[in-house]
Amino acid sequence: MRRLNASVRQPFRSRRDLLTCPREGHPLLRGNSHPPDRAIIRDEWINQAIEAPIREKIQEDGRIRRWTVVPEMDNRYLRVILLADGETVHNAFFDRGYVP
Repeated sequence: MRRLNASVRQPFRSRRDLLTCPREGHPLLRGNSHPPDRAIIRDEWINQAIEAPIREKIQEDGRIRRWTVVPEMDNRYLRVILLADGETVHNAFFDRGYVP
């Protein structure tokens, strides 16, 4: 992982940089290791989506999308995207556009 000089303010070039190389004090992170919209997602919800999804779809690139309902979050739908190996979590977020 690259090290950044704290005295030099460098913007992130992409969202991937934001997720993989967070800087303490960045306005979007505010001391968290996750962006604010993802900080509330619990590991147990991710595991639920992996182990007992309500729906699964395989993308053209081999990645696997899995959805689950999270009752603690007003029955919102959590989408977890796994890499083609079926074990590595690539992304997880509440899917506002999901229609059961």
